[in-house]
Amino acid sequence: MAPNEVMTFINNVGLKNSKIDYDIGNSASLGYSIRGELSTYGHLINDIHLKDRALKGGPVVFITGQADFGVLFDYIYKTRFSCPIATQSYCDDNGIDIFKKQLNWIQERYIRNMKILFIGLGGVGQRHLRNSITLLGEIDVHAFRTRGFKSEVTNTLSKNDNENIESKYSIVTHSNIADALSANPVAVIIANPSSMHFDLLKACLEKNIPCFVEKPMVTSSEGIDELLKLKNFGVKHSMVGFQLRYSPVVQKLKEIIDSGIIGKVLSFRAEVCEYMPGFHPYEDYKDLYCSKRELGGGVVMTQIHELDMLVHLFGMPESVYALGGHLSELEIDVEDNVDILMSSANISIFLHMDFLQKNKKREGVIYGEDGRIEYDLINLELKLINE
Repeated sequence: MAPNEVMTFINNVGLKNSKIDYDIGNSASLGYSIRGELSTYGHLINDIHLKDRALKGGPVVFITGQADFGVLFDYIYKTRFSCPIATQSYCDDNGIDIFKKQLNWIQERYIRNMKILFIGLGGVGQRHLRNSITLLGEIDVHAFRTRGFKSEVTNTLSKNDNENIESKYSIVTHSNIADALSANPVAVIIANPSSMHFDLLKACLEKNIPCFVEKPMVTSSEGIDELLKLKNFGVKHSMVGFQLRYSPVVQKLKEIIDSGIIGKVLSFRAEVCEYMPGFHPYEDYKDLYCSKRELGGGVVMTQIHELDMLVHLFGMPESVYALGGHLSELEIDVEDNVDILMSSANISIFLHMDFLQKNKKREGVIYGEDGRIEYDLINLELKLINE
């Protein structure tokens, strides 16, 4: 259908939440104007398929058909389009070779160096920087920084004072968030202290800039209500760094639970214990955000990955009880030892968290009627016992 007919159809049938799967090749083969389509229903496009086709014909190699990729990629960059983009390129009998040629053609002509803003470039922020370069290749790095920490922190959490990260990665630094956002980054990675996440996320979403936020997004129950009211908040524009659920061990755990091999799940016991002063050997633990209440520290917020894992495996708990607090001699003003008891769908869940064990531990057991699953997240081990 022509663009105006598409909108008429959507309006007439009352599909208020409709989204469009846009295929540039199919539209081009029918003779429609890509400019007209994007200006008419671009706001409804949820994903894009890159394809080229001859006018009133079938698929052809990129650039030999009717598809105007230049107009499409101008739109993608100007609107900061952040939904999935799939390549459906022409394929001959050789398959992979012709696909690679077309993918390289797209990359060489239209994939610009992405401008990414990093808020916080301590140990975690620098890890995100290296990962971004590994995944995306050369990027334009901007940073909003307040502490001005310039030494490199390696993947083994050692500090290299001989390497200046701002020079190494040609980082453009900004002294305030307004200037940083005016540089129009295509994405923002927020990796500064937890208590600062919400205000910065809000500023980014108001500018329609997608964000990846280190856990947690907020540090209070009041903050959750405000978070849900944010403009553009949701999967399309914001994601939190709860990566533990993507661990092969956790994915296998969920697969076994869902398979029913151990029968009905009855209870779960988990421990996450690590010596907080050893988190960053290159700095005084009393300066770490996780040691300070005002910065959103404490073992519960810092080791919150385990809580997300529990929700991922068993759903939101119906009841939660906790005991603990600042029980050690560490010079901090946050809780360092907590025991949490939860109930979810008649499954009893116990989680121990502490900042105190020098021999760190991240283990657990899931008990079912017909067996149990033991796991170790540090050694990446999982054992199914059902005999």
